[in-house]
Amino acid sequence: MNRNLFLTLFLGVLMGALDIAILGPALPAIRGEFAASAVASSWLVTIYVLTNLVGTPLLGALSDRQGRGRAYRVSVALFALGSLGVVLAPGIGWLLVARALQGFGSGGIFPVASATIGDVVSRQKQGRMLGAIGATFGLAFLIGPPLGAAVLSFADWRWIFAANLPLSVLLLAMSLKSMPTVKPSSHGPIDLVGIGLLSLALVTLALSMSMGRLLAPPLLAGLIVTGIASLGLLTAWERKNPRPFLPPRLLGRRAVVLPLLLGVGAGLGEVGTMFLPDHAVRSLGVTPSQAGFLLTALVLALLVGSPLAGRLTDRFGARPILVAGAFLQTAGLAVFALTPHPVAMTWHIGGALLGLGLAALLGGPARLALLHATPAGQRTMAQSLLSVAHAVGQISTAALLGGLAHPASPDTAPSLTTAFAVSAIISTFLVPLAYFLPAGIRRKAKAS
Repeated sequence: MNRNLFLTLFLGVLMGALDIAILGPALPAIRGEFAASAVASSWLVTIYVLTNLVGTPLLGALSDRQGRGRAYRVSVALFALGSLGVVLAPGIGWLLVARALQGFGSGGIFPVASATIGDVVSRQKQGRMLGAIGATFGLAFLIGPPLGAAVLSFADWRWIFAANLPLSVLLLAMSLKSMPTVKPSSHGPIDLVGIGLLSLALVTLALSMSMGRLLAPPLLAGLIVTGIASLGLLTAWERKNPRPFLPPRLLGRRAVVLPLLLGVGAGLGEVGTMFLPDHAVRSLGVTPSQAGFLLTALVLALLVGSPLAGRLTDRFGARPILVAGAFLQTAGLAVFALTPHPVAMTWHIGGALLGLGLAALLGGPARLALLHATPAGQRTMAQSLLSVAHAVGQISTAALLGGLAHPASPDTAPSLTTAFAVSAIISTFLVPLAYFLPAGIRRKAKAS
């Protein structure tokens, strides 16, 4: 894998990850300029996630049908167009539409990057390449918030998103030279009906989980029924479709299903990190800004652990690294559950354990397992499904733990330790899931 190609993939994933991490510092300024309510501004995150869920499988299918380079450029171009819309937004409505376009475009960047690594990198080095790409998320959350705050100290919030425009142009130019011009392994039209049904199911169920406490009961029931019905129709359609984007045989394989379930569990760990600043404020008595610094051990562990997990996967295979990751994530969550009044050192220990666990579960091992379990013509779609699994885990866990940490009833005391305890209990089930992954990846790699 040449350096230009790796840099193209790395910068693309970093751009998408930074756009999530850097939004936090900009939100107060956005609310002030547009006089937006807290609910309206929260949709800047929600709509990004929802359209990302829709864009991920569609752009993944485009990659498998039309080639990696074309899908990557479409993803980057859509993200750039959304960024331009954010910069020019005259009001909160326009801004929401632009964020939706950003989320849609970003959905294809990471899966296409992962599939490209599977195409051009030897099996002996795929883990370390995927781990290095996965480390961008730790890097984004390390530099994103302070970078956003620094920009706001001397410029308008729009400049935070304007930086995406020259970077996108650079990525488009680089991708024309560096992305492989391999003919796609899958042919025929994209299964738009199947992708549409999956998108409808994901969006309606995500809305019902994330907004359930705010919706009227009939509307909530309608969303749930629509989501379940869409899944049923999707199953029936894919079984009779000669070119399904979700082949039933593929989803019936243990080597595919287990990494996807581990992806949902990784989403659980990610959501756990969202509650840590609030937990620090309550348990340690620090200010919100000081609470952010207490996440340093977690972020550094994620940043260092992702490439390390990738290299260990190349040497020992995906299964032992994922087992270790599931155990470390559980241990980290348990530290925060069992120490309701922790000291700073305990906080750093728990954060480091959780960060290392997330590095293994979010980074290269699960993606490598899927690369080896799927044919080239379905490679990006499998990577897209793993990204969707992460989002499903994030949304469903946020709804569950948010209810525990911040109950709707004012008479019920919030319990962050209970939320972390539930997270740790659920996370324990990831250990046997990882253990039952098929072995033999390392042997196949040596033989190739």
